[in-house]
Amino acid sequence: MCRSRTWPPASDTGIARRSSGSSKRRLAARLRIIATERCWVPKESIRHMDNAANKAANNAMHDAANSAANNAMSNAAKNTAANTANTKSPGSPRLPLLPQPLAAERRHGRFAAAASGLELRLPPSLCWLAEEIAAYWVRKYGVPLHTECQVAEEDWSWQLTVPLNRAAHSSASLPPPSPLGQEAYELGVGPEGIRVRAGGYRGAMYAWFTLKQWLDAHEGTEAPGLLVRDEPAHAIRGMHLDLKGAVPTAAYLMETIARLASFKINTLMIEYENQFEFVSAAAGVHKRGGLTAKQREDAISCARRYGMETIPVVQCLGHADYVLQSDAYAKLREDGLISQYCPSHPGTFAHVAAMIDEIAEAHPDSAYIHIGADETWALGRCERCRAAMASSEPGSAKADLFLGYVGKVAAYVLSKGKRPIVWDDMFHLEKCIERIVELPRGTVVCSWSYYEFGGPSSWFWYGGRYYASRRWLEQDPGAAPGMNWLEELPEADQAVARKWWDGGEYPERGVSAVPWVRHYREQGYEVIGASCARGADFINAWSAYPPDRVDNVKHWARYAVQADMTGTIASAWTRFYSLSPAIEHWESGWYPTIAQAAFGWRPEMEDEAFDSLFEACFLEGDADAMAGLGWLIRALDTREEAYFGRRGSYLAAAVLKLEAASRRPGPVGRYARGLRLAAEFERVVFSLENGLKQNEWRLFYKDIHVRPDVDYMVPRDLKGLRAALADALEWEKSALAYCGSFMNEEEARELVLSKLHAYKERIRRLARELSLGSQLEVVALL
Repeated sequence: MCRSRTWPPASDTGIARRSSGSSKRRLAARLRIIATERCWVPKESIRHMDNAANKAANNAMHDAANSAANNAMSNAAKNTAANTANTKSPGSPRLPLLPQPLAAERRHGRFAAAASGLELRLPPSLCWLAEEIAAYWVRKYGVPLHTECQVAEEDWSWQLTVPLNRAAHSSASLPPPSPLGQEAYELGVGPEGIRVRAGGYRGAMYAWFTLKQWLDAHEGTEAPGLLVRDEPAHAIRGMHLDLKGAVPTAAYLMETIARLASFKINTLMIEYENQFEFVSAAAGVHKRGGLTAKQREDAISCARRYGMETIPVVQCLGHADYVLQSDAYAKLREDGLISQYCPSHPGTFAHVAAMIDEIAEAHPDSAYIHIGADETWALGRCERCRAAMASSEPGSAKADLFLGYVGKVAAYVLSKGKRPIVWDDMFHLEKCIERIVELPRGTVVCSWSYYEFGGPSSWFWYGGRYYASRRWLEQDPGAAPGMNWLEELPEADQAVARKWWDGGEYPERGVSAVPWVRHYREQGYEVIGASCARGADFINAWSAYPPDRVDNVKHWARYAVQADMTGTIASAWTRFYSLSPAIEHWESGWYPTIAQAAFGWRPEMEDEAFDSLFEACFLEGDADAMAGLGWLIRALDTREEAYFGRRGSYLAAAVLKLEAASRRPGPVGRYARGLRLAAEFERVVFSLENGLKQNEWRLFYKDIHVRPDVDYMVPRDLKGLRAALADALEWEKSALAYCGSFMNEEEARELVLSKLHAYKERIRRLARELSLGSQLEVVALL
């Protein structure tokens, strides 16, 4: 959620690399490091993963995963795992299925997928899926698949069967019926055909997605036998669709929704901002060329088809720049600021309520509306608010103002038949965690932290600051962001830390930087955790540091199990706030996004298993693409060196490894091209920084005549900068073409041209002040 950078980047403090051990271990798994520090050998593709060598290597992991499943899943899931744990054959390989099923095993025999006379039978509500399956069958096997939508017997109302013949229908390899949750399913593949039993609409659809991965992983016209019993750990496994920047085309939006669903994401939190065509409320804020009402309705219908819950966002207090920048709404500004509504102005609630009305009407099936209420740092600044706070007790005035207004908005959402969701950061900022009970019952709390990467936390987020023990100053200063000491807190605040944060290692470590979830749950509030898959790191970033984002997603998925949360949503910000630069196009975040799907379904999944299955199932077995991602991460981990640096070599290796994958058609090729552009971007920035360092020092000596004709160092240094500038312009050209393939032209131009603009301005200044325009060829290049 935090668009604002409240924690200094790793380059400033070293904090974000707190998980570097975990990241390096994952990198080792990703690249299958074999030799020494300077000799790395990428792993081979694991597309089929059914050779004998893999079997022995993966047996221990598979046993451990099944054991963890019995401990971590819901009671129903535990029972399912117990029923099938003993049927797994020794030495079975890691199966190419992502998310990993709760329990899965190979079965004897093979299914003849290309046999003639195959029939597909499934419930009428899934007839649209029958068309997709039939088209897939023709594409892969070249044979037609007769489909039949029928109302089956009550006990089998969510079945999907592909028998070789009707007589075989009754012998399909599934155990006797047992109660299944709405997203649970059982899948059997064998010589007699394919049969699915599911607990509901989503379960039947998810069974097909699992089956498709299994069929895709095997060449030819036959598929090995398989038995799967599966259900998720979390009821909510969500992704954030932020439409305030780097907005994709409507076609790409629909494709993304379908792709997220195929990895069993079941919730979309949609932040429209100026992409929603408000008619009465916030009239005039819709962005020219933005989503039309028809395109929005199509996207919502697409999500509905895939059984996805949509959670629209209406900012009720802060982050209202997209509305308040218009002078038409100036009277609603808090103390004249465009970032925040004034909660005391009589027109603010009416305005927000009208926006909620329109959003609710556009989302009739949505159970929730997210009302924001985060980072409202300007609370109480204007005269009207100061007057409203005058009667409050000392220390509680801002909390009173906040809760009075937000509680009123939440109650209004409840009156519309929907449940409000609020961010929780203002409760620990204002040190009023216990006052969560003043929110109306039925409100859902969304707790977020984007810089936790697993394990006990060395810092504690409270009162708007990060606190850590002074002992870290001697042990590891990188574990103490901000250098604010727990031991120096007032005793009352230390008592809060001991009560909620202390997990037995106080003051060095605590259970979580945001331990308040336990209190929210004790008070009876539903809680959703929020990680960040994209957009949390730098205000003008082209792409994120992937291991941190994956670790943060994984942390929240596991913490949600421990703290009895409903589930998690991975945010994916495209701007830090409405008026900041567009960042991190949607394609840049698939690695942590698929991690959200994988760990949200199966939190105890091992890191190495995720990386292997990301390659197998998302990258379709493209080992070079996975190696390219690994080398890019390795480059980001490596210190910059001016000459003969390994960082540059790692980036070059990433570009080379991604070359072939970039030429592939379809989503994998597009993702690989995005990774390659990320590596090329880092190379360009590195070259520009070096080129400017080699030349900008001359600005100090600009009164001394710079003579390229007599000082041979001048043309040499300028040559390097000129080459870097040429590379930068070529990168912009490539990036514009790439982004233009899934974004409209205006969105693509803003995203791409904002990234290197500052470097080009520095070069213009250098050329102007030193009269070096002809040597730099600035006019021709820029």
